[in-house]
Amino acid sequence: MKKIDTYEQKEKALNWMVEMAEHPLKPLEKDERTKNIYERTSAAVQEYNERQYKPSEYPQQDEVVDKVVENIEEKPDAVNLDEWF
Repeated sequence: MKKIDTYEQKEKALNWMVEMAEHPLKPLEKDERTKNIYERTSAAVQEYNERQYKPSEYPQQDEVVDKVVENIEEKPDAVNLDEWF
């Protein structure tokens, strides 16, 4: 299986996967070769997504969980409601 390098290649691979999954003759269940190609295509798409989105500006889930835990452990300051009204 070729390495997926562009967004267009990823979209083409995903469209093919959807087509195979929804095909009325169910080629994934009956043809071992098609099933192997499907699995390799799926792995290539996942690899592309990891390369593309891992260094993104969005924090990883572990970082978000750590930040939430830190915020929960900190005791909030007392709020003076007289200042609000």
